[in-house]
Amino acid sequence: MDQILLQAKSTARLIEERSSLIPQLALITGTGLSHVLDDMKIIDRFSYSSLPGFVYPTVSSHRGSLLIGQWEEEDLLVLTGRSHRYEGLSMGEITFPVRVLHELGIRQIIMCNVAGGIHPKYRAGDIIFVQDHIYLMGQHPLIGSSATSCIDVSKVYDMQLLRSGVEFCAHNSIPHGMGTYACLSGPSLETPAEYKYLYTLGADLVGMSTIPELLVAAQLQMKVTVLSIVSNLCYPLGRIDKTTIEEVIQVAEAALPNLRLVLGHLVGVAGRS
Repeated sequence: MDQILLQAKSTARLIEERSSLIPQLALITGTGLSHVLDDMKIIDRFSYSSLPGFVYPTVSSHRGSLLIGQWEEEDLLVLTGRSHRYEGLSMGEITFPVRVLHELGIRQIIMCNVAGGIHPKYRAGDIIFVQDHIYLMGQHPLIGSSATSCIDVSKVYDMQLLRSGVEFCAHNSIPHGMGTYACLSGPSLETPAEYKYLYTLGADLVGMSTIPELLVAAQLQMKVTVLSIVSNLCYPLGRIDKTTIEEVIQVAEAALPNLRLVLGHLVGVAGRS
């Protein structure tokens, strides 16, 4: 882990040397969501392949670029796409970008993903603000790290920004909710029995990303806000249909106009705080 920390410091210095702007706020996009900031004024662009320690995503819907610029009149750093455990990567590789963000001085991150909807009232395209999670990936990203004591993650979610987002959605009639996200490794989608199990555990959403990065952010005392787009319906079991990645991306892209509005609000609030 010490080697990972040294590499994160080195990569952060490289970015600082090559960019004239280092924002205080970062955004991480997920599957099918990279186009949400197409109107961003880009000052500097780095391919993940040019940044030591970053892994270029093998999932085609993840662009794999680090963008620095201005959006909604706020300075913003954007990671367009992320890596996943099911790509055969280590937890250190998956969470490395968050460590670089921390070394750059960023203390607040907004993360987006798409997820299966377990809550019976969710509909495809709903924007769900994650307020808690259930970690079921097995390997923990903090094992072997420099942290020698337990990390309290009960306060890692930025509830003030979350509530502001919920109020914004309600005021603008944007379908939304609040929920608990269950994180599994993938790459296979869950079976009906597993969906039932997750519902019994109290999960409202299920996905294959985000929480490893969030746990590292908690270790580094960074604030995190997580938004999930409901991509497919998983419960009650009668709502399950065969799901393809193309359909997931289609739902994500259809939700982009609403997501853009919500992100614009959150970035503005975060920038003023």
